[in-house]
Amino acid sequence: MTDISQDGAPGDMDVHARHTYRVGTHLYMSPEQLEGRPYSYKVDIYSLGVILFELLQPFDTEAERIAKLTGLRASRYPNNFISECPNETEVLKLMLSEDPSLRPTASGVRARAPLYQQTEEKYHFNLPTPVSA
Repeated sequence: MTDISQDGAPGDMDVHARHTYRVGTHLYMSPEQLEGRPYSYKVDIYSLGVILFELLQPFDTEAERIAKLTGLRASRYPNNFISECPNETEVLKLMLSEDPSLRPTASGVRARAPLYQQTEEKYHFNLPTPVSA
């Protein structure tokens, strides 16, 4: 894949403007992606938090879904969500932190209640460590 400017000619695009820059569904994008700031794998933790919320929160209409996900992005949870899902709320607050450095790693998410109680070791694996040259 080559970098091409909007007019089709090769262009000077910085690393943050390549491939996935501002590509995706905005409701799932992290604040740093939406603002065009540099980002890391922690953007995936943010998106995973939104998906986890969707799995826990029923929606009657698409408009309600959009309203609740927009509220979630502003740290507003639906009535009764916190009392009905206290452990999930705690991990969601970390996963959806505005500051990427405060978001847990995937292993950190997996280690928190209620997720650590419902997974079996056979479903866990570690990525191989890159070999240094």
